[in-house]
Amino acid sequence: QSPIMIAACDYDRLAELVEITRTALPEISLYMQEELDRAKIVTDADPASVQMGSSVRFIDHESGKMHNIRLVYPIDASLANGRLSVLTPVGSALLGQQAGSTAQCRSAAGHVRPLTVVSVIPPPDARAAA
Repeated sequence: QSPIMIAACDYDRLAELVEITRTALPEISLYMQEELDRAKIVTDADPASVQMGSSVRFIDHESGKMHNIRLVYPIDASLANGRLSVLTPVGSALLGQQAGSTAQCRSAAGHVRPLTVVSVIPPPDARAAA
């Protein structure tokens, strides 16, 4: 798997989440740790890649459905409002992906399903790429 790009400020918060959830959510914590281990840490994340706060449109190939979500920290999660926690299997699989890439979403039971990113809109507060 190719490395995902994560902004340094997000990396620190995500690494903290891994520690906090190690006991309560061991499977997700481990998966997130694997994602962070292969991540390339960048000063500013590429606005074309999924980062914290990005709005993402993706296809779940298992259901064939298109989903629109915003990737958020657990405290801001609200499925009713389309805000998906990065600590969900889908959220952690989408992190760092780009439009056109396919992520393998792994459930706690070990079931894998492909998710293809259709489009990424950077977080509203992201600086425009120079």
